[in-house]
Amino acid sequence: SIGGLTRMIDAVGNSQRTGYTAAKIYHMYRHEKEKYDKTTTFFLVHNYINWFLTGAKENGVRVMEPGDTSGMALWYPATGNWSQTVIDCIDPGLKHKLPPVRPSDQSIGLISAFLSEKYGFSAACKIDAGCGDNMYGAVGTGNIEPGIVTISLGTSGTAYTMMTEPYIDPSGEIAAFCDSTGHYLPLLCVSNMANGYDEILSHLDISHQKFETLIQHTKPGNGGRLLLPWFIGERTPDLPLATPVTFGFKLGDFTAEILCRAVLEGHVLGLFDGFERMNVSPAEIRLTGGLSKSAAWRQCIADVFEAETVPVSGEGAAIGAALHAAWVWHKENATPVELKQLTDDFVVCETSLRCKADPGRQKIYRAFKKVYRTLSDRFKDNREGDPFLARHELMQILQSGK
Repeated sequence: SIGGLTRMIDAVGNSQRTGYTAAKIYHMYRHEKEKYDKTTTFFLVHNYINWFLTGAKENGVRVMEPGDTSGMALWYPATGNWSQTVIDCIDPGLKHKLPPVRPSDQSIGLISAFLSEKYGFSAACKIDAGCGDNMYGAVGTGNIEPGIVTISLGTSGTAYTMMTEPYIDPSGEIAAFCDSTGHYLPLLCVSNMANGYDEILSHLDISHQKFETLIQHTKPGNGGRLLLPWFIGERTPDLPLATPVTFGFKLGDFTAEILCRAVLEGHVLGLFDGFERMNVSPAEIRLTGGLSKSAAWRQCIADVFEAETVPVSGEGAAIGAALHAAWVWHKENATPVELKQLTDDFVVCETSLRCKADPGRQKIYRAFKKVYRTLSDRFKDNREGDPFLARHELMQILQSGK
């Protein structure tokens, strides 16, 4: 038996979410059994590309690496072993369909002769092991030593930091991942980030600059008004049926200025509420994603996280992939360089946009973080029933017209 959160975390270091690979393989096993039986190898996407680059059916390299493999919920990052218990719950034969896991900081082989001849690559061109976007995002933002935290501000939001020892969260809210350098990368992901911001811009029919101006006309803490920004359900906390919740609002409070600050602070407080489980005090927060260009977002993150923020120029994951490949190539060609030397040379922080935490706001935001945490905890505690589930059932009745 592997049921329950505690047993699953003991087996693979993570909770069992639908987005992880184990659930997808199990779905295939149950609903597409014929295709499952015909499958000889389960790859993650970049492992499949590597197999193709190294020859595909003509002796392509069948291998995985720890970074993305740790997100499959089949493999335990702290030990580097497949969980036979979880595998057996799906199909004991699955073990034979999973490639071996090799280190991320090594090349896996040479490009195939076919691709070399067709596209003009050198026959000596090596194929890097590859890794996940967040793992390369860490490299591409210089997050390769303890104390640096990367926050990606996309449609969803992520926060992650490099650690030298594995971090296993008993609640399963912080994902236990490996990085691409032989270390670890605990990661928080929230489902809602830029989507709430985009919605308020659309609702008020305002520009990015107008949003910045409206924020300047409001005060931190928003008069005690809080938004739980769960526009599309939420991953952290694990409330898939959640909807946005306003707290502390009077009927006359739904003005443009107050709503804009509620969206800003709600998203940042939600990100911090999950991040706090890592028990990390950031020396610096590197920001990526479209919202990192916003002074209001950079300053609010600095104030809530009580750390300096600085946006990183360019696409962090793409830069990280290039730097990682260069690092591995140098290591394997008798001219080794430290990865930090490469990141220092090529990762560009936009220092003119750096924001420092405002000491005058510390007391306000520490109190506001407590408000957010206690309110969020109330919704996570379903002992008296789940209001979001009750609403979901109501909506089904309303939408059915019966």
